[in-house]
Amino acid sequence: MRAAAPSVVVETGVCYGFSSTAILSALEDNRKGHLWSIDLPTLDPNGRINSDGVRDTSHVVAPVGVGAAIPEDLRERWTLVPGDSEVELPRLLAQLGEIDFFFHDAEHSYRAMMREFTLAWERLAPGGVLASDDITWTRAFQEFAGVRGLRPVYFPRALYLQRKLLRRNVLYRGWVRKPSPG
Repeated sequence: MRAAAPSVVVETGVCYGFSSTAILSALEDNRKGHLWSIDLPTLDPNGRINSDGVRDTSHVVAPVGVGAAIPEDLRERWTLVPGDSEVELPRLLAQLGEIDFFFHDAEHSYRAMMREFTLAWERLAPGGVLASDDITWTRAFQEFAGVRGLRPVYFPRALYLQRKLLRRNVLYRGWVRKPSPG
């Protein structure tokens, strides 16, 4: 994030805001950039059924609220867009025009991931980065990169936390860079 030095960053899915905080910290270190985050929190402790028909509890937010972990001193670079990314992402992208960095961490269904990747890719500047959390939940990220001939970079996150506390298999994040023309 710091090396890419993006000015316009869009994120779907905030929950408590741990990833948002990492992004905002990089923007602050670079002394430039703004993060727009879209989130539709789940207050039901049982989660909700996603568009693939799977119960998803990954975005259950306690009453403290969306973005509660984001420090106050980073919030001047942050705009929260409350709502469903299916509705809000096309609107926001049309408003912003070209973006430099997109991070998906919202509904992890194949359909939702592929839709968001496709929408963001159309607005991503040459050399821009498209990144996603939890890419092992579906094949969407791998297929998206594959059909475009892109070489994704994968990296695990919070191995101890996932294996011991969440009792899940290792989850990965991944990113691809949009080639420059020519």
